[in-house]
Amino acid sequence: MWGLKTKRHSHRFIHQGFYENLYGLADSVEWFDDSKKINLSPFKKRLIFASGMASKHLPIYPNTDYVLHNVQLSPAQEFAAEVLSSRILRLQVYTNTAKGTPISSLPNVKFDKETSTLFQPWGTPSKYSSWHRIIEKNIGETEYWVGSIWNNKAGQGNSETVGKYGEALAEHGFKFKRIGGSRLNRSGLPESKAAEFLRISPIGAAIVGDWQSRNGYVPCRLFKNIAAGIPPNSNADFRGMLGSAQLFASNVKDLVGLAREESAKIKQNRLAEAQDSILEYTYENSINRIFNCLENLS
Repeated sequence: MWGLKTKRHSHRFIHQGFYENLYGLADSVEWFDDSKKINLSPFKKRLIFASGMASKHLPIYPNTDYVLHNVQLSPAQEFAAEVLSSRILRLQVYTNTAKGTPISSLPNVKFDKETSTLFQPWGTPSKYSSWHRIIEKNIGETEYWVGSIWNNKAGQGNSETVGKYGEALAEHGFKFKRIGGSRLNRSGLPESKAAEFLRISPIGAAIVGDWQSRNGYVPCRLFKNIAAGIPPNSNADFRGMLGSAQLFASNVKDLVGLAREESAKIKQNRLAEAQDSILEYTYENSINRIFNCLENLS
């Protein structure tokens, strides 16, 4: 893993997911910061994961596989990779503009051989054995939100929609509280601890902004919530992947109302169905797809 080892960044969570799940799939797994002082020469066969958030000093080695997310290589680096017989796979989060050919019948995954790009969701980094199978019965009155509330000039964020979500929760007597984000922990709130808060949230919805909803962006939050034992509730339509396991309403106020009306039995059934539906989206399976796509570049 290249970059973000000691730097706090939202993408660090994704790097960590790959790092932890590569164990058992590679002879050895190392994580380095983005530094020109790093020497990878002792490793004879290399697979390097890197992101544009931390790749200023990314080296181009011979006979090395690269998995790059939003990394803009210079013409000199592109030429060096070709001369040195290094394979480069681009990795992008799946949206409805993704090009290429679907991989088997799996929704939200495509491989574009022409541009050497694999489109897929980030998925759930937690191990299948640690997933919670039973919904929490002792629900509290506070809806916990773990993660970023943001926006940018292109309007791709979620701050406006999350604000409306908080208002809808308040109408039902629930509080909204964002947790995590401590500067003392570069990894953020531990996944297991976040799951504890999420399970006692009254709704546990995977809320997305308008841009994400229109473009079919599947957030990490959706997978993490399901793995934590929460049936999927969202204002974005993921039924192509989750089927009847998802509770969907584009209006967050309607979504909260529908979730409030559900029985515990229906929630439990939806959770079981959803967990079956996302088995192919674990990081381990994502890594195996990366391996297969790299072989198709040969």
